[in-house]
Amino acid sequence: MTTRTTTARRSPTPAPARRRPGLGVWRALTAKSSAIGLILALGILTLAGTLLPQLPDAAREDPVALADWLAEVRPRLGSFTDPLLRLRLLDVFHSPLFATVAGLLALSTLACTVNRTPAIWRSVAGPRRDQGELAASHGVGHRHLVLAAPVEHVEAVLDRSLRAGRYRILPASPDTQARTVYADRFRYAALATLVAHAGLVIVLTGVAVSSLVGFRDTEMPIVVGEDHPVGHGTGLTVRAESFTDSYHDDGTPKDYASDLTLTDATGAVVAADTVRVNDPLRYQGIAIYQATYGVAAHLRIADAAGSLLADRGVPLRWSSDGGAHAVGVLDLPAAGRRMAVVAPASGRPDPSIPAGTVRLFVYAADGTTALGTELLHTGAPAQVGGIIVTFVRERQFTGVSIAHDPAAGWVWLGALLLVVGMVVTFSLRPRRVWARIAAAPEGGASVDLAAPGRHEHASAHLDDLVEELTRAMATHRSPDSDAATTTARPR
Repeated sequence: MTTRTTTARRSPTPAPARRRPGLGVWRALTAKSSAIGLILALGILTLAGTLLPQLPDAAREDPVALADWLAEVRPRLGSFTDPLLRLRLLDVFHSPLFATVAGLLALSTLACTVNRTPAIWRSVAGPRRDQGELAASHGVGHRHLVLAAPVEHVEAVLDRSLRAGRYRILPASPDTQARTVYADRFRYAALATLVAHAGLVIVLTGVAVSSLVGFRDTEMPIVVGEDHPVGHGTGLTVRAESFTDSYHDDGTPKDYASDLTLTDATGAVVAADTVRVNDPLRYQGIAIYQATYGVAAHLRIADAAGSLLADRGVPLRWSSDGGAHAVGVLDLPAAGRRMAVVAPASGRPDPSIPAGTVRLFVYAADGTTALGTELLHTGAPAQVGGIIVTFVRERQFTGVSIAHDPAAGWVWLGALLLVVGMVVTFSLRPRRVWARIAAAPEGGASVDLAAPGRHEHASAHLDDLVEELTRAMATHRSPDSDAATTTARPR
């Protein structure tokens, strides 16, 4: 007896499918959890930027201004001041983290929009007219009616009702036993969501770009006849050539304007204009506006050996003592000195500081160690705190605000698209209706209505159609009965 051994052949194990590079990234961008997380992160950062004190523009490039500002906020924030500063939570809207989150949210929104566009376009350009039964089983609304009226009459009433509602009526699937109809309204409104998403992408991208490369200095004081660097890596310098102001009879400001000249790193004049509050000087996306004005004290400062340290105006841009005095600060890092110049505020005379004089306070570089004080008379040098200071004369300064927002136009465009898209989305909801009209076994007409969707308005619309049909049938008299009867059964 011979025994045969049979070895079963195993089917080869299929090779694992290759993962396409970037597919995981795409899925992460289009995931709902990613969008929610990014929106939450952006909301938290925005809340932090609203609740926490934010770094002034001038303090970003000026260590002295930064130190002064930190001294102001440290009593409020205490030991959290330095950690918050290192985390950029005291300068949220200019931080790389804020720009990164806004940029990722823009990418996520764009990916979701691209993902949804083909399906939305198919529903708009080529709706599935032959899916009445599917719509009836899966939609929010389905109504079945039996009407004591001829099929032709019911068809006419339904057509008239749909056309009165500005529906587009198309034939549905061929049915020898019944007439099937597909009708839709506001079908192009479905594209509004894409418009809104595109607007949001543009806005978020603009915010990210502006936070990284944009800047704003809300008040830059420039003494008339002097210049001031714009900073922020621009290499530009703005000079105040003159300042003029006019007043109403009651003393309130009527108009004030500055003649400004803008030069590049080579000293060449690149722009010049007269600026007012709402009429700026513009150059390569940089706008310089008139913001404020005031008095400046022109000081000439030398060391004990007579070497000139500074010869410039000090804007008296701050107030003290409840607005009674105007104060200006000048730092001399080379001499290790900080000076405060005090004069009476306009309309607030001070007998201790007569006209033609200013009060000078000299401190060490730390700004706390007092080295001396002196009342300076016009043209008379005085030695204070180891330096020689001369109050030359009173001058004017103009305060300008400088802004550079390279994405401002795009943000406005995105905001417009976002608003338009949202208004259309919530006010013009696309509506679709399937109808099937056939002869009822018991006589009259059998009508099936379906409106697919996930919104209550679809079901409500079906109720409106049912009410209109029944009202029309109430006026119809069949040859066999004195009154028409209607039966409606919602499903």
